[in-house]
Parts: sequence; C-alpha cells; structure tokens
Amino acid sequence: MRRVCNAPYQIPESDVVIEKGTKVVIPMFAIHNDPSIYPEPDNFIPERFEGNNYRTNNGKYLPFGDGPRICIAMRFALLELRASVAMVMSKYSVLVDQRTQVSL
Repeated sequence: MRRVCNAPYQIPESDVVIEKGTKVVIPMFAIHNDPSIYPEPDNFIPERFEGNNYRTNNGKYLPFGDGPRICIAMRFALLELRASVAMVMSKYSVLVDQRTQVSL
C-alpha cells in the first residue's frame, strides 16, 4: 500500500521524521505475516478473526487497504465470497469430522 505523507510526522520513540511529500510504502504482506501480531502466521487459524478480533488490531489487518483509497470492490468481494460459500453448501454435504471437538 502506497501513501504520500501530507504533513511532517515523527515516528514515536524515534528521532526519525518523515517529511511532507515523502512516499511511504506500508508492507501489508510483512504485517500479515508478523508473528508478534499473528502468532503462527503460516498456519490456517480462522479463529483469530472470530467476532471483532480482527478489528482490535488497529491498522494491522488490511486485506483491502485502508483509508479513502480502500479497494472499491471490497463490498463486492465479500458478497461474492458469501455467494460462493452458499453455492458450495447447496451442492455438497458438509460433515464434521469425528475428531472435531464441538462444544455444546
């Protein structure tokens, strides 16, 4: 994600100042794969996004970008995802594996 600094900004706890007009790249791949933010980033752990957990990671979960230039197709992509899951569920039987622990 690329941005241009619109005002001088000093990075907290640092002497580094980003001047107005400086082009800044936010490395989303690095953020999404940082073990200090997402433990075991290489493992599929969908529970990490249950409820509003992902919203508490302010500025750390950016699948569609952020700010005024967020992906304009975000809502469409999410709707398409829901439609795809609904189609799969309508055509196939989904069963819980006997090893899966389901709490009542």
